[in-house]
Amino acid sequence: MKRVLVLDAAPGLRQQVHDRLQTDGHEVVLLQSADAAQEITGIDAIVLCPTSDESVFLQWLDALRARHRQVPVIALTTSHDVSIAALRAGVYYSCREPFNPDEISIVTRRAVSSPSRAEYCLPAAGIDFRDLEREVLAQALRLANGNQTRAASLLRLTRDQIRYRLNKFGMLRRDDAVAA
Repeated sequence: MKRVLVLDAAPGLRQQVHDRLQTDGHEVVLLQSADAAQEITGIDAIVLCPTSDESVFLQWLDALRARHRQVPVIALTTSHDVSIAALRAGVYYSCREPFNPDEISIVTRRAVSSPSRAEYCLPAAGIDFRDLEREVLAQALRLANGNQTRAASLLRLTRDQIRYRLNKFGMLRRDDAVAA
């Protein structure tokens, strides 16, 4: 069970989002202010409910990021400007009114199941990105037992995108290229 924080000053939408996410099997924590979120731990995603005031939204987002830096934030916004500001501020996803419960459900499920951005830490000396890309491709192929379509899915690429990368590194077998 994933723990999702729902933050909103308006009780109506907050309860609606709570009920939907709870139906989806999430443990939902309801809060009315970003300050209260500072004390919460073990959060897998945050749903930040609407405000039409861009400065208030950004203040809330900054307060949340101070404590929950790597947690994906899903912003529900009432205006185009706040939605754009949210995306520029690095939210995982921005939903605009009218809110679709299915969209919120799907996006939240994706947010809590995607790997944390904190899983990889760049060494101080740096890396050779081509070597990293080659190794990630090789790992995906091993996990997929050589199936390129499944490996592409693991990397969230299309089959053509992974074939391009395999070809770039000379990892595409010649008989596979002929068969395509």
